[in-house]
Amino acid sequence: MDFKSIKKKIFISIIIGIAIFATLSIYSDFTKITKIFLIFDYKYLPLILILAPLNYFFRYIKWEQYIFVCILCSILAFGNINEARVYVILIPFLIFFHLDFYEKRI
Repeated sequence: MDFKSIKKKIFISIIIGIAIFATLSIYSDFTKITKIFLIFDYKYLPLILILAPLNYFFRYIKWEQYIFVCILCSILAFGNINEARVYVILIPFLIFFHLDFYEKRI
């Protein structure tokens, strides 16, 4: 992918986001939304814009670690590796972490 195609896709995504926001604003109470924007403390906006992508970075690191552990377990258990064996090891990890996440939230 070149930079122009990425730039075009980002621009289209921004336009679609603005259109959805405008539609929901008109559908809901526009005066309440403007009041919320007026009382919002914009000094936190840079922090929000930094933490959101940082969240995706840490998710990526977490998944890379899970995959590494699963591949390592597969190599230790079976001696060699192929795609099916990685999935056999990966599925219990995913189920465990998924259930553990929901137990912590309850």
